[in-house]
Amino acid sequence: MRFYTNAKSADIADQYSISPNNLKHYYRIIDTLTQETKTLLKRGFLSFGHAKALCKYTKKEQKMVAGEAIAKNLTCRALEAKKLQTATLVSDYYEKLSGRMSELTGHPCTVVQDTGKHNAGEIRIRYADFTQFDSIITDLLRIDPESLQ
Repeated sequence: MRFYTNAKSADIADQYSISPNNLKHYYRIIDTLTQETKTLLKRGFLSFGHAKALCKYTKKEQKMVAGEAIAKNLTCRALEAKKLQTATLVSDYYEKLSGRMSELTGHPCTVVQDTGKHNAGEIRIRYADFTQFDSIITDLLRIDPESLQ
């Protein structure tokens, strides 16, 4: 692939009997990998299937998970399942947190993690009218909404 040689994309696609679109897809996968993961792939410690599974992890996670995949001889499917299991645990956490916040505030709350960012997200509190809005502001900010006008 591109990190192996300086050949043109069309030549590489012909050489491997793949379409130029598939080659572009492979390039995008490779571009999401850390240098360490690319080296493991290049040296044959990981397959391209492992690389496809690893590109779903953050750069920080890739190094750790790639090492674990080699040490434990994990399959590509095992890496994919590991990522899904982590995503489910995170989703369950935010769902429970949303429920607890709804109980505490008395209003429907949702906590949503930003896709691809583990340290960012949104807290949404629903209200049906301005009376509920004023109640939320009073409870959360400990201020009188009238003082904001």
